[in-house]
This record gives sequence, structure tokens and C-alpha cells, in this order.
Amino acid sequence: MASPALGFVQATPPPPGVGPQQVISGTSRQISSTIAAGAVLAFPGLGSEFYFDFLSASVLARPYVNGTPGAANSYTQGTGLNIDPLQIGSVYNVVELTNPNSFPVVFSLRLGFTGFIDRRLVQQTTQANPVTYATYGAPNTLASVAVPDLTNSTFADLNGGLWIATSRIAIRISNLSLSPLPIYNSAGTLVVDEVMSSSSYYLPSSGNFLVKVAAGNINGTISELYNAILPGS
Repeated sequence: MASPALGFVQATPPPPGVGPQQVISGTSRQISSTIAAGAVLAFPGLGSEFYFDFLSASVLARPYVNGTPGAANSYTQGTGLNIDPLQIGSVYNVVELTNPNSFPVVFSLRLGFTGFIDRRLVQQTTQANPVTYATYGAPNTLASVAVPDLTNSTFADLNGGLWIATSRIAIRISNLSLSPLPIYNSAGTLVVDEVMSSSSYYLPSSGNFLVKVAAGNINGTISELYNAILPGS
């Protein structure tokens, strides 16, 4: 049987549901995405190390070496695994990620052969960028506007670029009318606060809200500011 071409290594058979793949050795890649509550994702590709640049909550991960699954351990942001190079067959061909939480998790995962370091003290804001989402940008068009928290989901910024929200920084509401504009809980049954006439209000809070008026339409604008990372691999 002929040997693989120089610079390539043939992966051993992966677990069920993951097709075999040939990848360039000595390289690495980064994957940024979300994993749904209770979901399992498999990432084929050869490597000896993996590392989480960003995690909005802890997850379980394990490598497959020669098609055999390793132990599933819990990982937080700034941690990863370096497989012992002295072990026989120390290169993994799949990394499996499991979300044991009851909510989606945002992650940024590096896979490959490059050396990773342990940076457990990396703060979320060093990995994420503040990005604005236009919740309600056309005054006098709606009588009520729901303001759900987009954390752990994908959204488009003001220019149409896609981002994954890791946490909400604040909600900004501008009231252009001559009457106060109330802010309700998501059910619309409890007034949380109100924006005075001809003024703007900055609400630094997570959670879901509702802005509505009793008559006519909302004469104002609503936007949200999120910590967010770029999706992709």
C-alpha cells in the first residue's frame, strides 16, 4: 500500500457518524460557534492539542486516538489538553464536544499541533468585542417591541455582519415623544422603569424586556450592545 503524500497524514477510522478525513499535519484551526443544550459535536482532524480560547460556560470534551475515545473531562475558558507525545498513537483524529448544560454555550476552540498555553485568567472582554444590534430603528412603526436577550445566539450588526453574542452589555432606548416611555418585563405585566420624554436611557442588564405604549406607536429607537465573537472555523 502506498504511503501518504509528504505533509499529509491519513486519519484513523473516526467514531460513527464522522467521515474519514485527510488533513495537513503541523497546522491548526480555530472554530467559533455555539453548541445547543445537551448537544454533541464532533470535529474531525489530526492534532495533539486542543485549547478553548473562549467558553461562556463549562463543557465536556474528549479526543479520539486511533478511533478510541478518551475520557470526557470538563473544560473552562483558558484550558485544554496536550496529549502525551510519548504515547503510541498520540495524535487524535477527532475531538468530541458535549454541552451538559440546559442552555446553549458559545465556544472558540483551537485544534492542531501548535503549542497552547494555559490562560485560565483570560477575561471574557479580552476575547469578545462590543457590537451593536438595532432592535427597533424605525420610530412610529410599532406599538410594542420585544427585547429578548440574544446571548448565546447569532445576530447581525448595523452593517449586516454576523456575530455570536456572549453577553449583553446594555440596552439603549431613545424616547423622541413628549410622554414617558415605559419598559416592562417580558410578559408586559410589570413596569421595570421608564424613559423620560425627549431623552435617552441606558439599561445595563441581561434578560428579556418589552417596550410598549397604550396608544399609537413607539416614537423612539431601541438598540442593544453585546459582547460578541466572530463565528467561523
